[in-house]
Order: sequence, then structure tokens, then C-alpha cells
Amino acid sequence: MTEEKSRAPWDIDETAEQTIDLARGAMESYLDFFQKTMFASPWAQTDLNKKIQSYAGKNLASTFEFAQKLTSTSAQWF
Repeated sequence: MTEEKSRAPWDIDETAEQTIDLARGAMESYLDFFQKTMFASPWAQTDLNKKIQSYAGKNLASTFEFAQKLTSTSAQWF
């Protein structure tokens, strides 16, 4: 394939990567806010609070890992 055919149109792969980076930053800010709020709650040092924070962090990480995989394979479709 030529270079022109192998690149995604409109540099969609780069745009998708930038969008994911922006979304990651926003979600990390939200997670930071969430953690601060959880520490201020009445059950701040409970196991439930620790589990909720752990699951939220894992969910965020797996979401962006999946998005990275999607954007890295999307260039192959074009």
C-alpha cells in the first residue's frame, strides 16, 4: 500500500489520540475530585470507601486502555 492509502483520512488517528488524551485528563481530574470527596464522607476510612475508589480507578484505566487499542487499530481500517 502506498503511504497515502495507509494513512487514515483527515489524520483521524491523530485526532482520536488527542481526543482520548483530553478525555483522560478530564477523567483523571474527576477521579481526583471523587477521591477527595470520598475522604470527606462519613465513611472515609472504611473498606467500602477503599473498594469504591479502587474500582473507580481500575474502571478508568481499563476504559482508556480499550480506547487506546481502538485508536491504534482504527488506522488499519483505512
